[in-house]
Amino acid sequence: MKHGNKGQGVLESILVLPLAISFVVLLLALSYRAAVYYFIDYSLHEALICTDDSPVKSCEHDLQKRIQKILIAGEDLQVRLTQSGKSVRGTARIQRPLPLLIEKQMKFPLKVAHSWF
Repeated sequence: MKHGNKGQGVLESILVLPLAISFVVLLLALSYRAAVYYFIDYSLHEALICTDDSPVKSCEHDLQKRIQKILIAGEDLQVRLTQSGKSVRGTARIQRPLPLLIEKQMKFPLKVAHSWF
């Protein structure tokens, strides 16, 4: 009879479980961060297009509300749209817990007139 293996499975579980939990938490945090980044990038692009037909402040307010809906970690969000002549610039910034800055610029008119003749 072997008596040396008693409790070895429990000991291995106690040692491996924190690593497994840490890996899962890290994977979830990175997935959330990536989803937030791509959602903000897309939403900022849509807000810049919105300024072609609507007032900048209205598009900025809609962008702020749209992004706030997906933030679950209490991030400190700041958005800003500024228009200068035929171009508009947008900035979305998260200060905490990890800094994130996305900037985009777009020039108008977006619609190109085609001449068929």
